[in-house]
Amino acid sequence: MMLKCDKDSLPLKENVCSFKPTHEPSRHSPGGDRAFGRNITNLFFEGLPETKHELPHAEGGPIKAAIASNPQLCEEYADEIEAYLKTIEGVHQALMDRYLEKEQVSKLSLQLVGVTAALIASKYEEIYPPEIKDFSYITDNAYSREDIIRMEQKMLAALNFDLNIPSSNRFLERYARQMGCTKKIRSLSQYLLELSLVESGMLRYRPSLTAAAALYLSTKLCCGGEPWKQRMEALTGCGERTMDGCAKDMVAMLQAVPRSQLQAVRRKFSAPKFEEVAARVRIGAKKPA
Repeated sequence: MMLKCDKDSLPLKENVCSFKPTHEPSRHSPGGDRAFGRNITNLFFEGLPETKHELPHAEGGPIKAAIASNPQLCEEYADEIEAYLKTIEGVHQALMDRYLEKEQVSKLSLQLVGVTAALIASKYEEIYPPEIKDFSYITDNAYSREDIIRMEQKMLAALNFDLNIPSSNRFLERYARQMGCTKKIRSLSQYLLELSLVESGMLRYRPSLTAAAALYLSTKLCCGGEPWKQRMEALTGCGERTMDGCAKDMVAMLQAVPRSQLQAVRRKFSAPKFEEVAARVRIGAKKPA
């Protein structure tokens, strides 16, 4: 049952909720911002189960096999929903990965899982989330309002209502700010992270490690030399040896992009607002064995 309060029916006094803090934090107080940032990062790590995911499964095998016959199922809508998903994509992707890790899902229900994850993520991130009928509409009414509600209940029960899982993008924001990255390095890091979203093999790495490896590789590609400083190792908890496997997988992703059927992310990051990093980055192709 939903309760609704009418402000005119309640005898509220003016300014009843106003208050004056006894201490107003200053941006210029010694270490104020730095200490706050460290606390937030620590909360990220505490809220993140720092264990790798098992590969998500669909009916008949891994999720990658489920879409192998038509990989455009994910790719063809990327441009249309990019602006909206920008704010919720981290939560949305994490919800899908975690649910598919726990539950077997038929290929026919994959779109329902995706759109329901977007609904839950929008409720988590936004003050005024879209209505359920809007999510039904973007599936061309393939699923009714009741279908989406039932799937929402199943997903939340399977995840034990635990939605507070920081994404790799959240870690990247913190790392890039501490490192003082240029826009080009940050855009290239985001490009690597978005490429990794559709690679099931990247689920073996923790989000914090994925973000660190993306930033490390981007800095190396843009600046050369040895970019990883002791300060960044202390912040991320990742040394160069720790990131080696993840960074090599990202190099392989970049090498495969020109031959891939999934070009939406490459088009997105070839735009001037992202410093055209997808068009400018060059990594030698693998030599045939």
